[in-house]
Amino acid sequence: MKHDLIINVARVCHEANRAWCLAHKDVSQKEWDNAEPWQRDSAIKGVEFALANPNAAASAQHDAWMADKIRDGWKHGEIKDSAAKTHPCIVPFEQLPDHQQKKDHLFRAIVATLAVHAAKSIAAIVVAAIALAAVTGAFTAAGAADMSAPVKAPPAPSYVNYDPFSGFYLGANVGYGWDLGSTAAAFQAVPLGNLSMAPQGFLGGLQAGYGVRFANSLLYAGIEGDVDAAALSGSATMPGLITMSSKNSWLTSVRTELGVIPVGHALLYGTIGWGWGGGSFSVNDLNSGAQLASVSPTMSGLVWGGGVKFPLSPNWVLDVKYLQYDFSSFNTAVPAANGAPTVFSTKDRVDVVRVGLNYKF
Repeated sequence: MKHDLIINVARVCHEANRAWCLAHKDVSQKEWDNAEPWQRDSAIKGVEFALANPNAAASAQHDAWMADKIRDGWKHGEIKDSAAKTHPCIVPFEQLPDHQQKKDHLFRAIVATLAVHAAKSIAAIVVAAIALAAVTGAFTAAGAADMSAPVKAPPAPSYVNYDPFSGFYLGANVGYGWDLGSTAAAFQAVPLGNLSMAPQGFLGGLQAGYGVRFANSLLYAGIEGDVDAAALSGSATMPGLITMSSKNSWLTSVRTELGVIPVGHALLYGTIGWGWGGGSFSVNDLNSGAQLASVSPTMSGLVWGGGVKFPLSPNWVLDVKYLQYDFSSFNTAVPAANGAPTVFSTKDRVDVVRVGLNYKF
């Protein structure tokens, strides 16, 4: 079929689709001459597919349309929006509402009918179009009585047919942390079974990163940086002598992430990088309460962990992770009245569980 005939058939199909949509309270389609270019292009490509595949099912027609949209950067969304490139019908055919499935059947029927007359003349197509429009009008009027409720977008698909992980993202997080380091003769390494003994508290902040899901693969790689304000505090006492107080006030890190998407659309990943942290450590006389020594070190060291990311939509991703900051040691010297000062060596380690919400651009 010549290209000008294909365009005329596409025009008829578009107008029939528009009538069908209007009957179901969808006013997003304009008449052919005022339609958005992507709508006219979809109709033309749909006609070309139907002509090239006369025995294909309506589901194949929909699949071809959806694949073309995804290639052009469209994704599933509750609202049809050409600027955001979202469309509620980017779901598998069986998840479409009944009236949307019938629309694909109607589209193919129109193409098949007009293709028979195309070899005769354009006038024959016009005559067929008028007759078909009358039938479509009666059909939609009858259907409208039974489908007068506002149309809702179909549910999001059970699998993700967009990529929620590739690209730049920015987000916020909250969490809880424990300082599981040790100080000679006072703070001792805390076993995981008794975390109540450790300095601990809440933290929260911001993170940003960039990720890539490799094409035709379940593998993912990314990089992320974060900064958190923290309030991890605690104290310990050497009976009859001194009280030591510890507080972590901030944490930050830069890490790589490597992951896999083994089932569904959740991303499981491990992460490793370098972290920094700051706070204060003080030694007070137990009897008088006088401060004997205080330091506010900036620490650094290896940070590692892992987590899972759950896409909530094409742009929003929930991130749950565990991180361990293995910081270096620092010393606190308590002056002595006679002789050398007493030096306390602290090896700091902070363990954090965080929940974050990211927006992918």
